[in-house]
Amino acid sequence: MAPVSPVITAPEPAEADSPGALVKGTLERADDCLYLNGVPIIWVAGTTWDESAAKVRTPDGSSVAVGGDVSGGGGQVSEVGTVYGEEVADRVAKCSDGGDKAVYISGASTA
Repeated sequence: MAPVSPVITAPEPAEADSPGALVKGTLERADDCLYLNGVPIIWVAGTTWDESAAKVRTPDGSSVAVGGDVSGGGGQVSEVGTVYGEEVADRVAKCSDGGDKAVYISGASTA
């Protein structure tokens, strides 16, 4: 059985729901979840996980390793299910003891 990717992805939300801030922090991993400053991350659709290198690769070609500093467009998201749907909300809840808050990252680079 292949390992579960810790990357949670979702398409860019509608402009009205799109967080437009700069997010910065350290990429952390615990079990099958990735965190930025202790908050679960939702990555832009097309982001992948490189298990052998323990790195996230975004669609624009940027990569960030676990333990590395990351910055990018995005922001805090409340009510994940309303913005991204129940499948994404369920994964976020598993990473946050039932919580419904996450960080959305639309693109990232090493800080």
